[in-house]
Amino acid sequence: MMDERVREYLDKWDDIEWSASRVSSFISCPYNFYGTYILKLSSDNYFAYRGSMMHDIMEEYYKYMQGLRISLVTMRKLLTRKFEYLMDKCPHEAVSYYTDKNGKVGKRAMNHKNLSDSLASWTPMSNVQYVEREIKFPVHGYNFRAFLDFERGYDRLEPTGLKEPITWHGDYKSSWDPKKYEFQQYLYMYGKELVDGKRPV
Repeated sequence: MMDERVREYLDKWDDIEWSASRVSSFISCPYNFYGTYILKLSSDNYFAYRGSMMHDIMEEYYKYMQGLRISLVTMRKLLTRKFEYLMDKCPHEAVSYYTDKNGKVGKRAMNHKNLSDSLASWTPMSNVQYVEREIKFPVHGYNFRAFLDFERGYDRLEPTGLKEPITWHGDYKSSWDPKKYEFQQYLYMYGKELVDGKRPV
């Protein structure tokens, strides 16, 4: 007779909504995956909080702020200020230690300065049509969900002389480490092709 815990695990397994990060988590450590996604033993961590926060900041700009007549310098200050506010509210402990120019040791959230500096020198992209677009798609009978960071629209000139509207998908993480997020890109582009009915560019 099947152990009740095994039965419960298999029942929940069939209901899991997969993502690139969940697949990677399972491959990395099935037991940790079991504790996190089946038993729900752990909550969001610092990196999940930080990632969601940065996505929210970018989404706020492209959905609500880019049409405002605000100078780029002022916009950078607004976004950086929001980042600092949200980091102050971060409930997770993930810190790095540093020494300032006076020799005083302090601690700050990991990658805090890099992220803050990136917003202080940030330049918005043009032709952005969608931000944080959610897509759902099947892979061999399993349900997957993805959030596409941004999609940019263009008119591509065909050999016939006609213009074909296309969208180009991009994400923030792959620009930092393309090899590390290669699996996520392939998976999400597969999903995008299923949902949109045509191969993404």
